[in-house]
Amino acid sequence: MLFRGLSSSAPKGIWDQRSFDIFEAVLPEERRDADNRRLAEIFNYAAKVPVAAQALEWAQAHDVRFFIDHKSKGTNAVYRQGMGIVSLSLYALEQPDATPPVVINRLTHEISHMWQDYEGWLAYDKKIGFSHLCMTTNVTEAAASAFGGLAQAQAQNSDRYRTADEANNFLAAAFSGWFATRLPQVYGGRAARVTGQLYGLAKMNPFDNDTEISAIRPRLRPPVHPLNFSDEIETLRMIGKTFDGGNFLKGHEDETAVRNIFDRDLALRFHDSARQKPDDLVLAICQHEEQQALRRQRAGLRY
Repeated sequence: MLFRGLSSSAPKGIWDQRSFDIFEAVLPEERRDADNRRLAEIFNYAAKVPVAAQALEWAQAHDVRFFIDHKSKGTNAVYRQGMGIVSLSLYALEQPDATPPVVINRLTHEISHMWQDYEGWLAYDKKIGFSHLCMTTNVTEAAASAFGGLAQAQAQNSDRYRTADEANNFLAAAFSGWFATRLPQVYGGRAARVTGQLYGLAKMNPFDNDTEISAIRPRLRPPVHPLNFSDEIETLRMIGKTFDGGNFLKGHEDETAVRNIFDRDLALRFHDSARQKPDDLVLAICQHEEQQALRRQRAGLRY
């Protein structure tokens, strides 16, 4: 069996792992053993890095599975929503830049996404709307990137970012700084394509991470705590949670960089790198949502 973090007290039935079961059943023993040795090395290194160790401890308590993907070349690591599965690309692991701190960054980043999924924040649903999807995607990516960056910084600096204050300050700066990069536009473009497909406005190729596990659609649980961007303080309280029970955004709520995250025009600013004439697609999505809202209003429906 490939590494499965499972404790006796782990909640049962929280992930749909059918795809992994099918994949694992036909793996040659030789490959399974080799991959497990590689994973064990990664986990042993991660155990010495405070935030990565906390992430792995959480994964162990929540029935998470990890595997080395021998096919994927387009991504370094992938978390599959609703599945509780993290894959690390063998191709990426064999590249010169895949130093142990970089690999721990990727691992911690993906476990963070799993944690967000478990909390009920990751929801691609027509009811959410395009703007909410953009904002959810970006704040969750920013938080996961901050945790991954902290893991790498701790691995590279044995005497820094170890106290709670140092770690939280690093996380807050990394979280806010993420929005100053081009990544919000990249993920906004993806959100436009996802929403366009949901609304039947665009027929595009599905996102393909070129992974070995077949895409069996998971039976996703309904969101437990979808992020409510109309309540900024509550959203920051949720998204700033740390694995040790703290909150890295506490005390940073009034900073300009944090407040700008709640800009209501976020959706329109996050489409620049969507493919196939993104401007037209985003405009079509907004028009579709306005028309749907009018229809609901005329019918006396709340949604």
